Amino acid sequence: MRVSAIAGAVVLCGLFPLRAAIRPSLSVSYCSWNASDILVMSAASETGKFRVVEAIQGDTPIGTVLTLQELAPPEGDATSLAEVAESTDPWNPRARFRFAAMDIFPAPPLRASDRIIVFLRRPGVPPEYDPGNPKVSVIGWQPANFWQELRASTVWLQDGMAYGYGQTINPGASHLMAMRATEEQVRRQIRAVLDLRAALDRALASTDPADRAWQLAALVRSGDLAARNSALGHLESGGAEAVDALDGLLADPDLWGSYWAIASSLVNTNVADIHLARILDNETRYWRRTCPGLQINWAATGMGAPAAHYRLAATLLELPGPESAQDRAAVAAFAQVWKTCPPTNQYAQDRVFPEIDRRLHNGR
Repeated sequence: MRVSAIAGAVVLCGLFPLRAAIRPSLSVSYCSWNASDILVMSAASETGKFRVVEAIQGDTPIGTVLTLQELAPPEGDATSLAEVAESTDPWNPRARFRFAAMDIFPAPPLRASDRIIVFLRRPGVPPEYDPGNPKVSVIGWQPANFWQELRASTVWLQDGMAYGYGQTINPGASHLMAMRATEEQVRRQIRAVLDLRAALDRALASTDPADRAWQLAALVRSGDLAARNSALGHLESGGAEAVDALDGLLADPDLWGSYWAIASSLVNTNVADIHLARILDNETRYWRRTCPGLQINWAATGMGAPAAHYRLAATLLELPGPESAQDRAAVAAFAQVWKTCPPTNQYAQDRVFPEIDRRLHNGR
């Protein structure tokens, strides 16, 4: 196996201790969602400069040369991307360099025939969705991802296959990895996300609050994480119509993996009537069916539909605010069923029982 010059940097970095942290990783979904420009580029003659050969998104002219120093390939290195990915993979027992005390490996080599797809935001353009507090610069092109890291906002293309940066062990650096996808498959994914992004724009342009909420709810059901999270964020300011839409999403058994996110958005609407009784009635029916088949410590892993329903029930029961007689009756019915469930986790306190007791015996 040939080792790239990139791996040589690991020798020096390996002298320092590893730090546990989440490192930058490519998300084609989030990058496509937030990008103002998605450009297919080739390396120019000058180091750190790249020429636009195709604009998938945006109106950057073909032939435009951009300076992207973070993506500059090592000079004189012809190692294939497959070899680079293998040599820096910490899970590969044959890899010569398995650990590195750096946040992210340097950019890989590029052949003359290779291309990169770069997801960018123009200077001053904020991301449409960002889970943190994005830093919007008016100077220079910005990565489209929320890591503010250009290497995690790029797909490398070689011999028809796609590669991107990701962290596969913690502690450990973000490294080049095979995406197990062809160039065409990545292009299809980009186009699918851009279609969803256009659907968001149509939803936000609607002047009918109920229609707007219905269109946003459809994006939550799309299966795309960026579309889901962005749509939920917009539903939080949608008033009573959004509460109706979120209520419908919580009643969808196929969305259990998103229940906690949906419930959190429901809480953030700050609408007085969030249909607590109706939602808890659905949960009571679910647990009546599910509890008999559970084992002790069933919630310890935090995985699966029961754990998702558990987080949903706890989030709803922890809500402050006014309570109707109908809500209290729903809590009492839920409590009777919850008592029949095996203990959730012997190493952690049950989040549901204290809230049931507070609601039924201490009031709000």
